[in-house]
Amino acid sequence: MASASSLGFARFSYSLILPAMATTLHWDYQRLGTLNTVNAVGFLAGAFSATTFSNRFGTKRIFTASILLVALMGILSGISANFTLLLLARTLSGVFGGMTFVSGGSLVSNSTTHMGHKTAAAASGIYFAGAGAGILISGLVIPPVLSHMGNSAWQWGWIVMGLLCLLSAALALPQTKNLIEPPKLATRTSLRFPIRGFEPSIIASALFGAGYISFITFLVAFLTSAGNKSSTISWFWAMLGISTMVTGPIWGLALARLKGGIGLASILFVAAVGTACPLMTSNFLVLMLSALLFGSSIMSVGTSYTILAQRNLDMRLVGSAIGVYTTAIAFGQIVGPVGVGTLADTSQGVRLGIVASLVMLLAGTVISLFQKDRVVSGKATVKING
Repeated sequence: MASASSLGFARFSYSLILPAMATTLHWDYQRLGTLNTVNAVGFLAGAFSATTFSNRFGTKRIFTASILLVALMGILSGISANFTLLLLARTLSGVFGGMTFVSGGSLVSNSTTHMGHKTAAAASGIYFAGAGAGILISGLVIPPVLSHMGNSAWQWGWIVMGLLCLLSAALALPQTKNLIEPPKLATRTSLRFPIRGFEPSIIASALFGAGYISFITFLVAFLTSAGNKSSTISWFWAMLGISTMVTGPIWGLALARLKGGIGLASILFVAAVGTACPLMTSNFLVLMLSALLFGSSIMSVGTSYTILAQRNLDMRLVGSAIGVYTTAIAFGQIVGPVGVGTLADTSQGVRLGIVASLVMLLAGTVISLFQKDRVVSGKATVKING
């Protein structure tokens, strides 16, 4: 539910609301893309600071506060059409979403590592696949609401998503008592994720962030411009969510067997194929295949870099590693929507933006192949100050 709230509802559902906002508010794609860019900026800040705040106040406390605040920001996103207020609400939604995502991932990772590598990988896959629940539910809820109430009711889309985030928190928080609090670091101990040696996977993660969020942000607008009905879009979104939920654990087990950056490359390639499908045809079955492929990979990137960190680093560094990779993805998400939105405002339309998403995913596929395992005797060096 942490992934469903911070990503499925608070971020991905924006694609479903965007066309109604564009029609009602008469905003161009660059401005609409900016709302997702500031969300990504906030997510970057939240992900970057999550480990520090967790070490100071406790991971469970940070998780509790952030998942509740994500819900509040979702509701606030629907109370006004003022662009400045929307920018603020979307930025803070990203901040608390990033903290929720990283702190939740740290809790799951710390609670399952003693169960064995395969079990920990499967648990990680389930955690990241939770975003699929948010995608599925938002796909089933938002299009019917907007279809029934009209595009001018776009604000209700955000309010409903905020309430669903609140429901996610109500389901998730009681379960934290069953999870193991990560140990706090001593003030004289400096545990730093060793970026050197992980550059290919970090760069590939940034390209994935830019490519996948741009595809998600403008996908519904692209499908709408191609003449697809609201029911087709709902089916696409539902398949996207189901695929994310079902295939996440499967990817987790597969990734546990793949070395270096091969797993990450496989995921990005599948995402690229899914991105290419709508560019070729609007055939319903092909669109469902696109949703199946893209959905199967969308959250599995998180599983891949978590497993990469667990395999190569001291376990006390895994939380920091999740933060670094999430930060890299968030950086790509900052650049992607506003850049692709600018391309979508050209004479080529939103189709050019989808093509740009495809190119970025293919580039990430190639770069990730250069990632090698750097583990030596299974542990990373821990630097002790003083």
